[in-house]
Amino acid sequence: MQAFLLNQLSQTIARAPMRRAPLNVDQRFAGYIAKYEKLRNIVGFHDEHLWRRYAIRRIMKRYLILPSKERPGAEELLGELVLAGYLSDVDVNPESTARVDAVLDKYLSAIDFFRMESGGKKKIQDWFFGLMAIEIEDVLGLLAHEEALVAAMTSELQARLEFPPHYLRDEQKEIFLLITTSRSLLKSDADFIAYLLIKKWHPAWFTDSSAISRLAMEIWDLKSQIAQYEKHPMFKQLTRIGKQQAVVFWVLDEVLKKYQGEVQDLSFKVFNVVREIYFNLQKKVKRQVWRSFLYLLLTKFILIVLIEMPYDWWRTGQLHQLQSLITVGVPVFLLLILTIGIEVGNQANTKMLIKEVDNLVNNKPTELDVKIALPHERSLARSILFNFFFAVAYGLSYGGLVYFLLRFHFNEVSGFLLMLFVTLVSYMAIRIRYTSERFRILPRRYWFGREALYFFALPVVWTGRWIATRFSQYNIILLIFDLFFEAPYKTLVFVFRDFSDFAREMREDIQ
Repeated sequence: MQAFLLNQLSQTIARAPMRRAPLNVDQRFAGYIAKYEKLRNIVGFHDEHLWRRYAIRRIMKRYLILPSKERPGAEELLGELVLAGYLSDVDVNPESTARVDAVLDKYLSAIDFFRMESGGKKKIQDWFFGLMAIEIEDVLGLLAHEEALVAAMTSELQARLEFPPHYLRDEQKEIFLLITTSRSLLKSDADFIAYLLIKKWHPAWFTDSSAISRLAMEIWDLKSQIAQYEKHPMFKQLTRIGKQQAVVFWVLDEVLKKYQGEVQDLSFKVFNVVREIYFNLQKKVKRQVWRSFLYLLLTKFILIVLIEMPYDWWRTGQLHQLQSLITVGVPVFLLLILTIGIEVGNQANTKMLIKEVDNLVNNKPTELDVKIALPHERSLARSILFNFFFAVAYGLSYGGLVYFLLRFHFNEVSGFLLMLFVTLVSYMAIRIRYTSERFRILPRRYWFGREALYFFALPVVWTGRWIATRFSQYNIILLIFDLFFEAPYKTLVFVFRDFSDFAREMREDIQ
């Protein structure tokens, strides 16, 4: 690894706090806001390092739909982020507030531009809200280390990886590497990748306020461009290799953080860090299982009250408590079965990590796979045959579920909801298992029985993934939180805070 990249990583670990300024944030009742945010994040299913980013988007959307708000202000936004625990109060000062105000003006203007041009589509608004949240983090100095990580890994992959000759242009390789690094290293969404591309291709977006109308369409087009790269067959090949390489960078980054950038006695430090990583990852896996369990109970309870019970009463004039119990118990039991016994890390994987981190820091050849094969092209006959087998697996998997439902005399609504939850639970369990293997770089041993089991489970998991990705905006719990609970709750907290000021003033007048 190049020395200047290693130094840049070390320098951006400890962000120097901004000078404290006279812009104070009233932090009374802050605990109530912070507790709400923790509860909200339980059902959000975003990675923890993205919570602040999604909170900015959510708060801005709430401000815009409130009828009393003509335009949300940076001071109000930053104040709420401090109260929720996403920012330190030293980050909020007149200078940072002015910069965030400029960011809000820019993105709200871009959204207004599309509203006039194309009717204000929701996808466009969400896209610019995502970019806005990232730029707010950037102007507050919260992205420096993430950008340094991406730059370091991208540079290293450029030197290590062997692309098929004459298959891609140099510009395409750079974009592929940037997307692969951002996805595998930071678990980033497309808006973060787009933000890095905007910095690279459209610097005027950050310096020229008159460029908004000229660049807004190109900024929006980045979304489809990134999607096209991720649909390319080469992206799967890069992702397979990039995930292994990302683990080495994760471990090195944790070593730099723990030991203030010192890399002497590297093997000893990596061993200690990896042991801590395994311990913390095991706790995270347990936390994800608990969050999934709570999500299932909350969502299922709401659906039973709002849909299943009224439908049963309307259709048969009675309530089928056994069916309701089964629809709650089966997904929960399945979640426990699929996640029980999950273990994180092993001795062989630790040894490999120690060796690869040393190879990275001291510029030694890696033992990981670096050769990118050409995308595999199957013949038409094999594609038809394999897809037929997959369709048979679909029929067997869901046919078994339908037989179970008919056997216990489920009605249409209860049966559909049970199938839906079994599908989602299977997907959530697989994601939890992937989390437990996040720092694994050794390939798994091939076992035919496990592969056959995975093949027949794939239809259910794929359906769960499709539902989770396509309809995440219709998450009932999130809709209730965001539309019917968050605004009244936080308004009530702020009213109580203002009322305490009023009561204090009244007491002082009596004295």
